[in-house]
Amino acid sequence: YVTGFLCVLLGALAGCATRCDDAEVEVDPNLTVFLSDIHIEGRPDEVRHQNALFAQTVDEVLKLRPRPARAVIFGDIAHFFGRSEDYAAAKPLLAKLEAAMPVTLATGNHDHRVAMAAAFPKAWAASPVPGRLTTTVDLGCMDLLLLDSLHETGAEGERNAGDGDMGEAQFEWLKRESSARTRPFLVGSHHNPKAITDLGRHALGHLAGLRNFVGWIHGHDHFWRKDLGLRAWG
Repeated sequence: YVTGFLCVLLGALAGCATRCDDAEVEVDPNLTVFLSDIHIEGRPDEVRHQNALFAQTVDEVLKLRPRPARAVIFGDIAHFFGRSEDYAAAKPLLAKLEAAMPVTLATGNHDHRVAMAAAFPKAWAASPVPGRLTTTVDLGCMDLLLLDSLHETGAEGERNAGDGDMGEAQFEWLKRESSARTRPFLVGSHHNPKAITDLGRHALGHLAGLRNFVGWIHGHDHFWRKDLGLRAWG
Protein backbone atom coordinates (compact mmCIF):
# COMPACT_ATOMS: atom_id res chain seq x y z
CA TYR A 1 0.00 0.00 0.00
CA VAL A 2 1.19 3.51 -0.72
CA THR A 3 1.91 5.96 2.04
CA GLY A 4 -0.83 8.12 0.59
CA PHE A 5 -3.29 6.59 3.05
CA LEU A 6 -2.32 9.55 5.27
CA CYS A 7 -4.98 12.15 4.58
CA VAL A 8 -4.14 15.12 6.80
CA LEU A 9 -6.40 18.09 7.16
CA LEU A 10 -9.41 18.58 4.98
CA GLY A 11 -9.41 21.98 3.36
CA ALA A 12 -12.86 22.62 4.80
CA LEU A 13 -11.56 22.11 8.31
CA ALA A 14 -8.45 24.17 7.76
CA GLY A 15 -10.65 27.05 6.65
CA CYS A 16 -12.94 26.42 9.56
CA ALA A 17 -10.04 26.72 11.98
CA THR A 18 -9.14 30.09 10.52
CA ARG A 19 -12.67 31.40 10.73
CA CYS A 20 -13.42 30.22 14.25
CA ASP A 21 -10.15 30.82 16.06
CA ASP A 22 -7.24 32.67 14.51
CA ALA A 23 -5.00 32.25 17.54
CA GLU A 24 -2.37 29.53 17.12
CA VAL A 25 -2.49 27.29 20.15
CA GLU A 26 -0.69 24.12 21.16
CA VAL A 27 -3.85 22.10 20.52
CA ASP A 28 -6.19 23.57 17.90
CA PRO A 29 -9.78 22.63 18.82
CA ASN A 30 -10.86 22.98 15.18
CA LEU A 31 -8.07 20.87 13.67
CA THR A 32 -8.66 17.18 12.82
CA VAL A 33 -6.39 14.57 11.29
CA PHE A 34 -8.07 12.09 8.94
CA LEU A 35 -6.50 8.68 8.35
CA SER A 36 -7.76 5.68 6.45
CA ASP A 37 -6.83 2.16 5.34
CA ILE A 38 -4.10 1.58 7.91
CA HIS A 39 -4.27 -2.21 7.28
CA ILE A 40 -2.48 -3.47 10.37
CA GLU A 41 -1.25 -7.08 10.17
CA GLY A 42 -1.22 -9.21 13.30
CA ARG A 43 0.32 -12.45 12.05
CA PRO A 44 4.13 -12.73 12.08
CA ASP A 45 4.12 -14.81 8.88
CA GLU A 46 2.34 -12.07 6.88
CA VAL A 47 3.71 -8.88 5.31
CA ARG A 48 3.82 -6.23 8.04
CA HIS A 49 5.12 -3.07 6.31
CA GLN A 50 1.87 -1.21 7.00
CA ASN A 51 2.53 -1.54 10.75
CA ALA A 52 5.78 0.41 10.40
CA LEU A 53 4.16 2.97 8.09
CA PHE A 54 1.35 3.60 10.53
CA ALA A 55 3.78 3.92 13.45
CA GLN A 56 5.71 6.50 11.39
CA THR A 57 2.45 8.30 10.56
CA VAL A 58 1.50 8.51 14.25
CA ASP A 59 4.88 10.08 14.99
CA GLU A 60 4.35 12.63 12.21
CA VAL A 61 0.89 13.52 13.49
CA LEU A 62 2.23 14.04 17.00
CA LYS A 63 4.84 16.48 15.67
CA LEU A 64 2.23 18.74 14.07
CA ARG A 65 2.05 22.25 15.52
CA PRO A 66 -0.52 23.19 16.44
CA ARG A 67 -1.49 19.67 17.37
CA PRO A 68 -4.84 18.40 16.08
CA ALA A 69 -7.51 17.99 18.72
CA ARG A 70 -8.66 14.59 17.42
CA ALA A 71 -8.14 11.87 14.82
CA VAL A 72 -10.66 9.93 12.73
CA ILE A 73 -9.73 6.68 10.94
CA PHE A 74 -12.04 5.77 8.08
CA GLY A 75 -11.86 1.99 8.28
CA ASP A 76 -9.77 -0.97 7.15
CA ILE A 77 -8.06 -1.18 10.50
CA ALA A 78 -7.20 -4.81 9.71
CA HIS A 79 -4.89 -5.96 6.94
CA PHE A 80 -7.11 -8.25 4.85
CA PHE A 81 -9.59 -10.39 6.77
CA GLY A 82 -10.43 -8.65 10.04
CA ARG A 83 -8.68 -11.16 12.27
CA SER A 84 -8.50 -10.73 16.04
CA GLU A 85 -4.71 -10.73 15.75
CA ASP A 86 -4.86 -7.68 13.50
CA TYR A 87 -6.80 -5.66 16.05
CA ALA A 88 -4.52 -6.86 18.86
CA ALA A 89 -1.55 -5.54 16.85
CA ALA A 90 -3.36 -2.28 16.10
CA LYS A 91 -4.20 -1.46 19.71
CA PRO A 92 -0.67 -0.53 20.91
CA LEU A 93 -0.08 1.49 17.74
CA LEU A 94 -3.34 3.37 18.30
CA ALA A 95 -2.61 3.79 22.02
CA LYS A 96 0.28 6.15 21.28
CA LEU A 97 -2.03 8.37 19.24
CA GLU A 98 -4.86 8.06 21.76
CA ALA A 99 -2.54 9.26 24.52
CA ALA A 100 -2.46 12.63 22.77
CA MET A 101 -5.98 12.95 21.32
CA PRO A 102 -9.32 11.11 21.01
CA VAL A 103 -9.35 8.63 18.12
CA THR A 104 -12.60 7.58 16.40
CA LEU A 105 -12.69 4.44 14.27
CA ALA A 106 -14.95 3.39 11.42
CA THR A 107 -15.28 0.00 9.73
CA GLY A 108 -13.97 -0.86 6.28
CA ASN A 109 -14.48 -3.79 3.94
CA HIS A 110 -11.41 -5.55 5.37
CA ASP A 111 -12.78 -5.40 8.92
CA HIS A 112 -15.07 -7.79 10.77
CA ARG A 113 -17.49 -6.45 13.33
CA VAL A 114 -17.33 -9.22 15.96
CA ALA A 115 -13.53 -9.23 16.16
CA MET A 116 -13.30 -5.43 15.98
CA ALA A 117 -16.00 -4.97 18.63
CA ALA A 118 -14.17 -7.36 20.95
CA ALA A 119 -11.03 -5.24 20.60
CA PHE A 120 -12.80 -1.85 20.90
CA PRO A 121 -15.99 -2.54 22.90
CA LYS A 122 -16.62 1.02 24.12
CA ALA A 123 -17.05 2.35 20.59
CA TRP A 124 -19.66 -0.28 19.77
CA ALA A 125 -21.50 0.18 23.05
CA ALA A 126 -21.89 3.90 22.31
CA SER A 127 -23.24 3.45 18.78
CA PRO A 128 -26.83 4.72 18.30
CA VAL A 129 -27.48 2.10 15.59
CA PRO A 130 -27.45 -1.50 16.87
CA GLY A 131 -25.04 -3.73 15.00
CA ARG A 132 -23.29 -0.80 13.30
CA LEU A 133 -20.34 1.33 14.36
CA THR A 134 -22.01 4.70 13.91
CA THR A 135 -21.24 7.92 15.72
CA THR A 136 -21.23 11.73 15.70
CA VAL A 137 -17.86 13.46 16.12
CA ASP A 138 -17.58 17.07 17.27
CA LEU A 139 -14.92 18.59 15.00
CA GLY A 140 -14.79 21.89 16.85
CA CYS A 141 -16.80 24.28 14.69
CA MET A 142 -18.58 21.59 12.68
CA ASP A 143 -19.79 18.00 13.06
CA LEU A 144 -19.01 14.68 11.41
CA LEU A 145 -21.69 12.00 11.04
CA LEU A 146 -19.57 8.86 10.73
CA LEU A 147 -21.20 5.81 9.14
CA ASP A 148 -20.53 2.08 9.10
CA SER A 149 -20.46 1.12 5.41
CA LEU A 150 -19.10 -2.42 5.85
CA HIS A 151 -21.03 -4.98 3.79
CA GLU A 152 -20.09 -8.04 5.81
CA THR A 153 -20.38 -11.18 3.69
CA GLY A 154 -17.89 -13.44 5.50
CA ALA A 155 -16.82 -14.43 8.98
CA GLU A 156 -13.56 -13.46 10.67
CA GLY A 157 -10.71 -14.56 8.43
CA GLU A 158 -12.85 -14.49 5.27
CA ARG A 159 -13.22 -11.91 2.52
CA ASN A 160 -16.07 -9.39 2.55
CA ALA A 161 -17.76 -7.71 -0.40
CA GLY A 162 -15.79 -4.81 -1.83
CA ASP A 163 -18.80 -2.52 -2.09
CA GLY A 164 -20.48 -1.06 0.94
CA ASP A 165 -23.98 -0.94 2.34
CA MET A 166 -25.80 1.24 4.85
CA GLY A 167 -28.91 -0.61 6.01
CA GLU A 168 -32.32 0.91 6.67
CA ALA A 169 -31.75 1.63 10.37
CA GLN A 170 -28.55 3.56 9.74
CA PHE A 171 -30.14 5.40 6.80
CA GLU A 172 -32.99 6.55 9.04
CA TRP A 173 -30.47 7.63 11.69
CA LEU A 174 -28.56 9.62 9.08
CA LYS A 175 -31.72 11.37 7.88
CA ARG A 176 -32.74 12.30 11.44
CA GLU A 177 -29.32 13.50 12.52
CA SER A 178 -28.51 15.41 9.33
CA SER A 179 -31.87 17.16 9.31
CA ALA A 180 -31.32 18.24 12.91
CA ARG A 181 -27.89 19.86 12.31
CA THR A 182 -27.85 23.58 13.06
CA ARG A 183 -24.23 24.13 12.01
CA PRO A 184 -22.05 22.84 9.14
CA PHE A 185 -21.52 19.09 9.07
CA LEU A 186 -19.68 16.44 7.10
CA VAL A 187 -20.67 12.83 6.50
CA GLY A 188 -17.95 10.18 6.52
CA SER A 189 -17.60 6.49 5.76
CA HIS A 190 -15.06 4.02 4.45
CA HIS A 191 -16.73 3.79 1.04
CA ASN A 192 -17.50 6.44 -1.50
CA PRO A 193 -21.26 7.02 -1.13
CA LYS A 194 -21.82 5.89 -4.72
CA ALA A 195 -20.20 2.56 -3.79
CA ILE A 196 -22.67 2.11 -0.92
CA THR A 197 -24.90 0.17 -3.22
CA ASP A 198 -28.10 -0.09 -1.21
CA LEU A 199 -28.76 3.48 -0.07
CA GLY A 200 -25.72 5.64 -0.78
CA ARG A 201 -27.31 7.57 -3.66
CA HIS A 202 -30.53 8.02 -1.67
CA ALA A 203 -28.44 9.44 1.18
CA LEU A 204 -26.75 11.89 -1.20
CA GLY A 205 -30.13 12.95 -2.53
CA HIS A 206 -31.35 13.69 0.98
CA LEU A 207 -28.16 15.52 1.99
CA ALA A 208 -28.10 17.67 -1.15
CA GLY A 209 -31.18 19.49 0.07
CA LEU A 210 -29.72 20.40 3.45
CA ARG A 211 -28.25 23.87 3.87
CA ASN A 212 -25.55 22.85 6.39
CA PHE A 213 -24.20 19.83 4.49
CA VAL A 214 -20.54 20.48 3.56
CA GLY A 215 -19.44 17.21 1.93
CA TRP A 216 -18.75 13.48 2.27
CA ILE A 217 -15.29 12.16 3.15
CA HIS A 218 -14.33 8.54 2.57
CA GLY A 219 -11.38 6.17 2.48
CA HIS A 220 -11.05 2.93 0.50
CA ASP A 221 -9.30 4.39 -2.58
CA HIS A 222 -5.82 4.61 -1.00
CA PHE A 223 -5.03 8.06 -2.31
CA TRP A 224 -5.95 11.65 -1.45
CA ARG A 225 -8.18 13.20 -4.09
CA LYS A 226 -8.88 16.91 -3.98
CA ASP A 227 -10.73 17.10 -7.29
CA LEU A 228 -13.94 15.58 -5.97
CA GLY A 229 -16.28 17.68 -3.91
CA LEU A 230 -19.84 18.83 -3.99
CA ARG A 231 -19.40 19.46 -7.72
CA ALA A 232 -19.14 15.72 -8.36
CA TRP A 233 -22.51 15.17 -6.75
CA GLY A 234 -24.29 18.08 -8.38
